[in-house]
Amino acid sequence: MYFYAPTCPLPLKGCHTILCETWTISSIALNVGRLLERYYLSLGKNKEEARCHVDMLPHCDDKMYNEFSQVAEAIMRIFKAGNDSKTLVLISAVISGKSIQNLEETFNEEKIQQKSNYSFDNLKYIALYKLKNDSKDYKDFFNNYCGREVFSVHKNNEIIREKQKHHSIYVDVKKMLEVPHFQKRFEDKLNSREIKDSVKLIITPDHDAGRAMLAFAKNVLSDDKIRSVMHPTQPNGDTSSLNDALGKMNSNDSILILDDVSITGNRLTQYHAELNELSYRGCIHMIVGVARPTEMSKWNKRKKNLSVGNQNKNRIECIEEVILTNLDERECPWCKEKLLLENFLDKNNSLDGCLKQLINTRLDSLRKSDGLTKQAFWYPINQPPFREGSIFFDKGEDVEYTSADVITAIAASIQHKRSEKELSVNFPNVKLINPDDYLSPGRRYFDESINLSIIRCAFNSELVSSQFKTEYERATWVSELLNKDKSHYLILEFIVAILQKKLPMLKNLPNTLESGSSIYQKLLARVIEYRLK
Repeated sequence: MYFYAPTCPLPLKGCHTILCETWTISSIALNVGRLLERYYLSLGKNKEEARCHVDMLPHCDDKMYNEFSQVAEAIMRIFKAGNDSKTLVLISAVISGKSIQNLEETFNEEKIQQKSNYSFDNLKYIALYKLKNDSKDYKDFFNNYCGREVFSVHKNNEIIREKQKHHSIYVDVKKMLEVPHFQKRFEDKLNSREIKDSVKLIITPDHDAGRAMLAFAKNVLSDDKIRSVMHPTQPNGDTSSLNDALGKMNSNDSILILDDVSITGNRLTQYHAELNELSYRGCIHMIVGVARPTEMSKWNKRKKNLSVGNQNKNRIECIEEVILTNLDERECPWCKEKLLLENFLDKNNSLDGCLKQLINTRLDSLRKSDGLTKQAFWYPINQPPFREGSIFFDKGEDVEYTSADVITAIAASIQHKRSEKELSVNFPNVKLINPDDYLSPGRRYFDESINLSIIRCAFNSELVSSQFKTEYERATWVSELLNKDKSHYLILEFIVAILQKKLPMLKNLPNTLESGSSIYQKLLARVIEYRLK
C-alpha cells in the first residue's frame, strides 16, 4: 500500500490517526502515517497540523475481557490524539468480519462514548488481506440444519451384503424433512412439469428415510394413480414387485427414483441397471435428498452417467449437496478410539477404579454405534457452549448446537481442501494442516470445539510433520494448553489424539502438570507412560 504526495486516496483525506490491529503490520501503519504527513505538508500545513498519530491494539479484541480492557485504552488514546479527525483502522486479515464487528462494539461502548465526542462515521477500515473462507459455500447449508439433530457421528445404518453399514458421519434426511427450507426445495422439484405430468411410479429404498421421502412426495403430487415400490437396498435383490409395477405403466409414463443420500452412487446405479435389465425404456427422474460425495467432480460424473438413456432425457438432481468424508469402521475416528481405549484397559490392569470407570463410561457410548451427537467429543461432563460468529455457521437464537454439528462442518471443510489438493501427503508436494491454526497460543480459531474438530477429522498424515522442530513445537503447545485447561474441556480429547498418535507429547509432561492432579490428569499421565513404553 503506497501513497504519493501531493495525491491521496479520498477515504484517507483528513485522516490524522491510524489504529493498527497487530504489530506484524506496524511497519505498514508507520509508513502510511509518514506518507500522510508528507501529503499534509505539501498542502501548506505546519508540522504540528500535519502530524499523524499511530497506535496499536495490545491484543485481539475477541470479547474475552470483561473489564474496560487495554483495547479500549488504545482506542481512547487514538480519540485524544485525533481531535475529531478521521481514523484509519488497519487490519491484517479478515475471514468472517467478526474482528471488525468486535471493534465496532468496543468503539460504541458507553464508557468510551462518555469520554469522547467521537463520531463513529469517522472510522475507515482497510483489511490488507481477505482470507479464504474454509467453509466454501456450505455455511448456508449448516445454518439451515445444525441444531436439528440432522448430523451424528459413529452410526450404524442399513445392512448391505449381510453387513451393517457404518458411517463415521451420518446425515439424517428424515430429520431434514422436518425443516421448512428442505421441504420447500423438495416441493419445488416435485412440482416441475416433467415430474408432475408424467410420473406414475415412485421407487424408494426400503428404510425409514426412504419411506419419509415417499410420503412427502405422494402428498405433494396428490395423484392416487401413482404407484410406489419400496425396493430392497441389497444388490441383486428381489425385483418381482418392481417388474409387476412396470407392467402396469403406459409408454408415456415415467419413473421417479427417490434416494435419501448419495455417497458413492452405488444404489442409484443399481436401480438404473435393474430397470434396464427389465427392459424399461421410459424416462427416469432421480431426486437425491443430500448428495455428499468426497469430491464434487465425482458427483458431476455420476449425474452424467445416470442421465444416459431415453435420448438423454433422464435427469438426476439433488435437494442439497455437500462434500464430506466417507469412512467406514476401519477409518472411523470413533471406532479407532474404541479399539485404542479397549487395548489400553487390557494392558493396564493396575489402573485405579475411578480411571477404569471413566474409560468404561466412554466405551459404553462408543459401543452402541447408534449415532453420537452431544457426546461426539469426550468431554468430562457437558459440552462447552459454542461461540457466536463462526465462519462455518452462525449461532442462531434458541438453537442448541451439538458437537456433531461442529465436527460435520469442519469435516466438510477439510474434505474440500483434500478435493482441491490443498492438503497433500504425497512427496514432494506435502501440504499439512498448519499447527498454528489449531494448537499455537495465537491459534486461528478461538472456539476450542473447532480446534478439537480439526484434530478429530484430519488424518494422522495431515497433522504429523516429519520435521523434528515442528513436532517439538507442537508438543510444547500441547503441554502449555493442558496446563491451562482448568475446565478440562481439552484433556480427554487430547488423550484420544495422543493414543491415535495425532499429537506428540513431551516426555516430562506428566511432571509439568500441577500438583494435586485431577482424575483426568492422572489418566493423561498413565496414557503418556503407556505410549512411551
